[in-house]
Amino acid sequence: MKSVGNEHVAKQLASLYSSEEDSDCVVVFCVKAGSLQDTSATATGKPLPKRQRVGDGSVSFNNGGRGDLVIVGDPLPGHQLVLRFASEHFGAQLKQWDAKKFRNGTSEQSGPAPATVDGRPVLRVNLSQEEEEPSARTAIRYAYTGDVQTASIREALEIRRQAVNLRIKGCAAACMEIVKAKFAEASNTAVINYSMTLVDGGSSPTRGGCDAGTSLIGTAATGSQPALLPQLPPHPVLELYACEVLWPDLAHEPEFESILQSAKPQLIHYFGNVLQTLNSCGLRQQFLKLPPTAVEVLLESDDFGTDSESSILLLLATWMEANYVTIDACTCERLCRQVRLVQLSRPYLCSILPMLALDFETCSVSGPPQPAIAAAGTASGAPVPSISANTATVVAVAANAGINSGAAACSSSSSSAAWFPIRGAEAAFICSLATTQPPLRDALLAAGRKLYDLSSPWYSLRRRRQCVPATGLVYHWRISEQDLTQALAMLQPGGLCCTTGTFRGDSDFNYVVAGGFEWWPSIEYRQGAAEANLGLYSRMPGVYQVPGSRFTGPKPAVAIVAGVDADLSVHHWHHEAFVDDGVYFSTSKDIWPVGGGRGANVLALRQLQPLATAAATDVCSKGAGGGSSGMAPLAAWSEYVRDGEVAGKLTLLQPSIEHRHGAAEANMGLLSRMPEVNQAPGSCFTAKPAAATGPGANGNLSVPHWYRPGFLDDGVGTSKATCPAGGGRGVNVLASRQLPPPAASVATADVRSAKGDGGGSSGAAPLAAWSTCGIGR
Repeated sequence: MKSVGNEHVAKQLASLYSSEEDSDCVVVFCVKAGSLQDTSATATGKPLPKRQRVGDGSVSFNNGGRGDLVIVGDPLPGHQLVLRFASEHFGAQLKQWDAKKFRNGTSEQSGPAPATVDGRPVLRVNLSQEEEEPSARTAIRYAYTGDVQTASIREALEIRRQAVNLRIKGCAAACMEIVKAKFAEASNTAVINYSMTLVDGGSSPTRGGCDAGTSLIGTAATGSQPALLPQLPPHPVLELYACEVLWPDLAHEPEFESILQSAKPQLIHYFGNVLQTLNSCGLRQQFLKLPPTAVEVLLESDDFGTDSESSILLLLATWMEANYVTIDACTCERLCRQVRLVQLSRPYLCSILPMLALDFETCSVSGPPQPAIAAAGTASGAPVPSISANTATVVAVAANAGINSGAAACSSSSSSAAWFPIRGAEAAFICSLATTQPPLRDALLAAGRKLYDLSSPWYSLRRRRQCVPATGLVYHWRISEQDLTQALAMLQPGGLCCTTGTFRGDSDFNYVVAGGFEWWPSIEYRQGAAEANLGLYSRMPGVYQVPGSRFTGPKPAVAIVAGVDADLSVHHWHHEAFVDDGVYFSTSKDIWPVGGGRGANVLALRQLQPLATAAATDVCSKGAGGGSSGMAPLAAWSEYVRDGEVAGKLTLLQPSIEHRHGAAEANMGLLSRMPEVNQAPGSCFTAKPAAATGPGANGNLSVPHWYRPGFLDDGVGTSKATCPAGGGRGVNVLASRQLPPPAASVATADVRSAKGDGGGSSGAAPLAAWSTCGIGR
C-alpha cells in the first residue's frame, strides 16, 4: 500500500505548532484601532485578548498609511517550511520579505526595512474584529496538524472563514465536513426537544395518536407538578441558522447548498408544527430568535403542519412583533407572501385581513395607495413574475398590489402597524375569491389575473400537513385549590365568581392557540347554585395590537366571531376513579364573539347540609391557609378537587367531514395512513416519514341520501385517486338543505357528561340542513 507521506515527519511538524523550537518567523494578529471594543469585559463576560499598538515594543512595521493597527493576542511562533507551502497568504508575505531583504543587502534604493522580531520576519493576519483571533489561530494550527478542533457549527464556520482569508489549503473543506458530520449525527439520533419533554410522576404526555411532528403541552392527569429535564445542547440546525452571517457565498461554495437543503427538513422537524411552536414557551422563544431565512423555510413548507392557515398568519405576526425593526421591506414582503391567504378561516378573511390592509394603507410611509396594476404586459394575460425566495437575491416585483417596487420598497421604514403589505382592494378580492363558488370564482380569477400576481403563495390552494390528528390533540389544564378557595371566599350572596385555568407545560400557559386565536378554560359559579359552569373563552392575540394599529384601543375596531372544534372536560372523581364531564364545541354551530365565552353547567356540586355557625368557625381550610371560610364551599367540590387542584383537558378536534360554514355542500373524503405496527421503536417509519408514499384504493365511498322516504347513495369513486399516505382526497357530494335563517336565540354548547345528561337541543338548527343525509335516522 502506497503511503501518503512519512508519518514520523508529519508528527514532528505537527508538534512544532506554537513552539519556539526552530521558529524562523512570527505571526501577529492585527485589527484597526477604530474597530476595537471597550477594554472592559465583553457582553459574554470573557476577557479580551492582549493588545499592543504596532510600533510599540519589539514589533514594528509600516502600514502603508491605512491607519493605526493594534496587535491582539500573543504573537505566534511560526515556521517558514510549514507556512510557506500550506498558506498562499503567508507564502506571498514571505516572498515579499525575501525580496526586501535582498534589496536591503545591495546598493539598490529600498523602502522601509521589513518588520522583524529578533531578526525573524513578521507575518501579519488582518482581522475585522478581535473576536476572530482564536479562529484564525485554529486555522493556522490546521496547517501544521491537518485537523480542525471545534465543538460547534459556529466555530467550524468561523475557522472556515479565516482559512479562506489566509488561503490555507484543505482547511475550508475540513470545516465543511465537520458541519456535515454534525447534521448527519443529528439526523441519526432521536433528538428530544427539551421544551416539550416533561417529568410528571413517570407519566408521559398524552399524544392522542398524533405523529412525531406533533407535540403537546400537557402531562398525564396526575397531581404532581411538571418539571423540566436538563436543557440539551442547541440543535445543529439552530446553530447553522443563528450564524447566517458566516455562510459562504453559494456561487463559490456550491457544496454548502447541499448542507442548507439537508438543514431544511431538520428545521421543520424540530419545530414540528404551528401549534407546537406557539403553545410551548421554549419553542416560541427559539422561533423568535430565528433569522428571516429560517422563518421562510418554515412558512413555505407543506410539511410544517398547522390546524389552520390562520395559525400560520398568527405565527408570522408573533415573529414580526419581535423582529420587524430588524428587517427591511423586501424581507418583510417575502415572508408575508408565504401565507396562503385564500385558505384563511372566515374570521381571518372577513375581519382580520381587512384590518391588516387598513393598517398598511394608513401607517405605511411608502405613499398613498397606488392602483393595483401589474407589470407591463399583464393586461393581455401575460404571467406576472413571482417574488424570488432565493436567500442570496431578493427581487421586488411590481405586481405586488400597490407596493412600490425596487429599491424604494426595500428602503422604506414604515410603522410596525404596517407590517403586512397588502392593500384593501386586494384583501377584498382574496376574501371574495375564497368564499365564492364556481362559476363566479372562475370569473373572479380571470378578472384578478390582470391586476394581481396570482402565482404568489397568497393564492395557493396547496394544503399544509394537518397537525391535529384524527383522535384529537390534548392539552391538560388545572385550577389550583388555593385559587378556587380564594374566589369562593370573596363571593357575596347571589354573586358570581370566575376562575380561569392554566395549561401544563414547560411554562404554565394561561391559553392555548388554535385557529389563529387564544383559548382558555374557565369555571363560573353563582353563590348557592347546585351546578357550576365549565366554559371556553377566546380572545384576540396580543401580537396584533401593535402601536398605531386599528386593533389597539379600549374599544374593538372590528367585530370578530369565531369558534373551535374542541372537547372541554373536567375530571369528576368517584370512588377513586374519574370520568370526564365536559362540553363539546363545533365550528358548525358554536360561534361567539372573540373576547367572550360559552359553556354549560356540567359540574354537579354536592348538596351539603347547612353548618351551624359555631361549628363553621372550627373548620379550617385544607389548602387556602386563610381562615375558616374555605372548608364549607370546597366541601361541595370534593368530587372535582383532587391533589390540590381541579383538573381537566381541552382536546382540539379535526372535523371528520370538511364543511365550510355557510357552504351549500360538504366534502366527503377517504383518508389513509401508515399502519402503526410498522412504526416500531428504532424503525425508519417512526418520527417523520422516511419515504413519500402515494397509495390508492379501488373502491367506492358513499353516504346514504334519504329522499321520499327511500335513500340512494351519493359517493366518490377511488379507482384512479392517489394521495400521500397520511392525507386524503374527496369530493363535495353532500348537498345540504338550504334553510332560512333561524330566529335569533342564544345557543348553548353541547353538553357531554359522563352521567348521561342529554345536552339540550342547541344542535338541531344546524343539523336540520343535514336531514337528507340520515341525521336522526
